[in-house]
Amino acid sequence: MKTIRVLYVEDDPTLLGIVSNLLEQQPELQLVCVSDSISALAKLDSQVFQAALLDISLGSDSMSGIELAHQIRRINPEIGIVFFSQYAESARPSSKSDYYMGWSTIAKSGDLDGKFITQVLLDAAIGKSHNVEVDEPMRQMPAELVQSLSPKQVQIMGYLSQGYDTTKTAIALKLAPITVRAELTKIYKILVPTPEPGTDLRTTAVLRYLRAQAHSGRLGND
Repeated sequence: MKTIRVLYVEDDPTLLGIVSNLLEQQPELQLVCVSDSISALAKLDSQVFQAALLDISLGSDSMSGIELAHQIRRINPEIGIVFFSQYAESARPSSKSDYYMGWSTIAKSGDLDGKFITQVLLDAAIGKSHNVEVDEPMRQMPAELVQSLSPKQVQIMGYLSQGYDTTKTAIALKLAPITVRAELTKIYKILVPTPEPGTDLRTTAVLRYLRAQAHSGRLGND
């Protein structure tokens, strides 16, 4: 089985952990993860990559993912570029020149899985481009997803989005684990009302929660 080495750049540690866990399960990928543009460019000096998976907003102390992508292409004109961001629309190419072959965008969405992202990366590595829209529930009113959760459910999602498991969340909130599991069942019905077969409910719920939280400003573990 042919594998490709992928540079993943994401400044949000929670999303970095979630997405890297999904992609590290894919045998076609060798994943290298960093959280800023300086570290990304340093990796490019020492390793050869066939594709890069980039967030667009990498913090005030870093160049943007779009700027980084152009810098990466100057170093390696053949590398596939995939933007994985809630601002993915801003990275769409304005030209159909060869420069933008393998230049793809995926809007962050709770419905995307590791296999799908892997296929987009594999295609980008051979010059094929994709532009994937955000899922419809997130396109509508993302803040409503958070607002429909109870205060206890928001607290639970706040800890899960930091990587806590059910037991650690229960301890942090001084709840019985069975209570947390029961609340998670209710949360999944709110955040993932119509899951496709094989959907990872926890990962999907966390991704949707984080996106909705960014719009609403409501925090989950105050």
